[in-house]
Amino acid sequence: MSTFVDDFGVWDVIGEMQANHQAWVQFPDIAFNASLFRFTFITNWDTWQFALDDRVYLIARFIYNSSPKQVSPSFKLIPKPEQYIRECSIPEKLIDAEVTSRRLEFKAFRYNRWISRDASIADIKLKAEYLL
Repeated sequence: MSTFVDDFGVWDVIGEMQANHQAWVQFPDIAFNASLFRFTFITNWDTWQFALDDRVYLIARFIYNSSPKQVSPSFKLIPKPEQYIRECSIPEKLIDAEVTSRRLEFKAFRYNRWISRDASIADIKLKAEYLL
């Protein structure tokens, strides 16, 4: 993982992954004790505005490193040029059980449900970071 500093503080980059509408995409790096996340969408915004049938939104969730596997409630991310900053706290009971590491995963969903599942989606990536 790489870290960098900006006006908010020190951020740790979880990764940058291509959206997929057929399977959940899991980031390779783990977020430790993280509660404040920043999400950035990467695409060609000039073509995005004309790709009406290919547009997607993302559903994201966290997978906690525990046995049995615990999954957080899902949340929606709508692609836009600006960055999202979102608080995703770890539940107190998991902190008490010392389960504070988790992986982020997401899946793309079409706005237009009537298009074939096999049709391509817009080329978009999600970059995730968390504040240390």
